[in-house]
Amino acid sequence: MSGAQIVGGGVIAQLSPDWSIKGVADFNGDGHSDILLQKADGLLALWEMDGANVIGGGRSVI
Repeated sequence: MSGAQIVGGGVIAQLSPDWSIKGVADFNGDGHSDILLQKADGLLALWEMDGANVIGGGRSVI
């Protein structure tokens, strides 16, 4: 990460200012760190990662 940008082989995504990163862990058990995000209104989303790539397009979790 570089601030709110994911980097690694080029920038693949950028967050709008109303999103913040709340945690990084292997949430789906595939051996790669994933990114938990929260929007200013409280919505949570999970970016499941495969190294430097978001897989599955991200998903809302609450």
